[in-house]
This record gives sequence, C-alpha cells and structure tokens, in this order.
Amino acid sequence: MVNNLGGLSVLEIGVVADEVVKQLAQRSIYIERSLVGTFITSLDGPGFSVTLLSLDDELRDLLDAPTTAPAWPRSIHGWAIDAESVSKRETIVPVTKANARETGVNVPTLLVKVLIESVARTTARDEPKITEYDTLAGDGDCGETLLNGVTGLVKEFENDDAVSLDISQVFRRTATTAERSMGGTSGAIYAIFLNAVANRLLELTTSSSSLTVSEFIQQALQSGLDELCRYTPARIDHRTLMDALIPFVKNYSLSGSLKAALAEARKGAESTRQMVAALGRASYVGQDRFDEEGGIPDPGALGVVSILEGLCDGLDTRAN
Repeated sequence: MVNNLGGLSVLEIGVVADEVVKQLAQRSIYIERSLVGTFITSLDGPGFSVTLLSLDDELRDLLDAPTTAPAWPRSIHGWAIDAESVSKRETIVPVTKANARETGVNVPTLLVKVLIESVARTTARDEPKITEYDTLAGDGDCGETLLNGVTGLVKEFENDDAVSLDISQVFRRTATTAERSMGGTSGAIYAIFLNAVANRLLELTTSSSSLTVSEFIQQALQSGLDELCRYTPARIDHRTLMDALIPFVKNYSLSGSLKAALAEARKGAESTRQMVAALGRASYVGQDRFDEEGGIPDPGALGVVSILEGLCDGLDTRAN
C-alpha cells in the first residue's frame, strides 16, 4: 500500500509507487496486490507512507472482496508493468565532470576524507549511548541508522583520487548517501537539508567569487535550514534533532566559528533531557521514561552533536 498523506498530486504519488515497485524488485519481493491512493492523511502533509503485508490466500481473497466503501479502490493484481523491467528501466548516472555543473570552488580531497574519517570515529564512539537512549525513549534504531549513514559516506569518498573536489558536489553526494544508507525520518531530514545546502552553494559560488569557503558555507547552511523547515514542523523545544541543528546553524551563520556553534548544539541537545516530546516516536512514550537517569536527551540531537564533534576533531587534526 502506497498512501498519500494528503499533499501529493496524483502524478507524484504515482511516481512514488513506481519507485516502490523498483526497489522491491531489487530485493526480489513479488507484489501480489497493490493499493495506491489517499487512505490515512495528515491533513495536507507533503509526504507518503509505504506498508507491506505478507499475503496469504485468505487475506488476498478478503482484499479482492466487493465493498460498498466509496473511497476504497479496487486492488490491482500485481503491477501494470513487470517489476523486473521497472527495476532495469531507470539507471542512475554517476556524477562526473562531464555532466556535473561545478561551482569552481574546490576543497582538498584529503581534507574531505580526514573529516569523514573523524566523523566515523566519533559516531562509532557515541553509537552505543545513542542506541541506549533511543531504546528507552524511541524505537532503538537511531544510533545504528546514523552509523549506517556515516559508513556509507566513508565508502562514497574512499576511492576518490582527485586532488580536490567541488564543494557543492561534496554536499550533494553526502545528501545522496544519507538518503540511500540511513532511511527513516532522520535520513530524509539529513538528505533534504544537505541537498538544499548544495543547491545554495552552487548558486553562491557561481555568482560570487568575493567570499571565502567558510562564508559560502555560512550562508548555505542557513538556506538549508530554511528549506528544511518547509518540510518538517519540528522546531526548538520539540525534542528532535532540530534542537541541536537549529542553534548550530544560527550560531555558525553569524559567527563562522565551528567550535562556538558546536557549543550551542551541545546546549540544545542537553536541553532535551526532560523535554516533553512533541513529534516522532518519542511523543508516544510516557514522561516517566524521560525522567530516568536524570532525564534522557534526544538521540537524534545527540547524533547531530556527534557529527559536529567529528568535524571539529578532524579540523584540529588537519591543523596540527
């Protein structure tokens, strides 16, 4: 079942359904019946949900049974296009110098690798604690999801042998890796944010050459946050990763100091210890769970801090 949360057009939900078919085919999952439409909405939420059901003969007959429910669609037998042909129809073309629009602002490849490896160390260090907190006040996968994303990022850049990399493409590839490797809500949030940062970097660096790399990133991060806030209602005091991300971006955009901005992110994450969750899985957990151990900080916010600590450590290592 591919469910429209209310804000997607028929065309968009069709594209989503097509992508679901393609990805299921890649995992050798056969679709016996499919339902695509608007079933359970979040008012006019710009999103969708995907539900899979292991189907036996009895359930299949029930799905096929006649109904007088006016909004219930007829189930589709299999898929209109053979699943294998769908999976082969689209090919993702790797970004190359021939087809990538470059900004002309490059960063050393070695620096990118040093930063990624440093982030890999800090997230591996912090994953057990993040997972422990998420097990107490969530679904227990936040730490593993974060680690999957960073591991994917290491693999994405480990074989790059160019002297330097275009800065917008670094962010673009990081966003793509987050989307592919992380999954879940946090993967989507990171992907939206980083893609928006990449877009803004492309605009800034192709229209101005008077700014430093740090100044480019300052402006791009704020644009990325503004874009992200169009897609999520999460804000400060909602007990999400935004409690760390928002103060970090705001401080860095103004000061240009990564360490000062990291300090603000830490404060934001710490402030979530006994905060009542307004969004996400944690919003269904009783307040007594958050009072354990003097309060449980939001795992997503801790993940943001872990990444930023890795970046700071990497820059310090590079400087020394």
